[in-house]
Amino acid sequence: MKVNGKVLVVGDDFSPMGDDAILEGLQLLACGVASALHVVHAHDVGDEVGESELLTLEKQLLQGTPEAMARRVHYLAVMSSLAHDPARVHTHAHIGKPVQLLLDKATQVDADLMIVGTQGRSGVARWLMGSVAEALVRKARCPVLVARPKAHRGADDPLPASYYASRPAQGQEIGPAERAHVAATISEG
Repeated sequence: MKVNGKVLVVGDDFSPMGDDAILEGLQLLACGVASALHVVHAHDVGDEVGESELLTLEKQLLQGTPEAMARRVHYLAVMSSLAHDPARVHTHAHIGKPVQLLLDKATQVDADLMIVGTQGRSGVARWLMGSVAEALVRKARCPVLVARPKAHRGADDPLPASYYASRPAQGQEIGPAERAHVAATISEG
């Protein structure tokens, strides 16, 4: 049920890019554009795990992961000075294919916007690994925001190694114009 705001689904893979996606969602929650934030972690174990092994893995994953995710979201909010109501942040951990699990959660909660980070792979690496962000942009039934770090060095320059090695805990604050654009985009949906 939606109450005064948009419902967001955020994909999280426990990477710095996942942090970027969570921070974008927290910013929209803090400024009142969003009323609920669903952070989803999908652990893909591949196709070579049997059904009984899958049930055991899922039980282990569900034992502590949602609480750890909630603590991490709270930590990111505090480190970024973003006020948030923990009751409006919901964490979900599942075993399965990330794209399908994120699409399913978006349908389940009637999401107005999905937010995902991107590794920024290209060429063979993207072809081999696939791109969750790209697949969601193609398949989602709501707008998808792909969160990337701000780095205006050049269109073809990769992110600096320091981004991955010693990234500060604080996220980049989006400005009022960007926030208004995102609010307008998800209001159209």
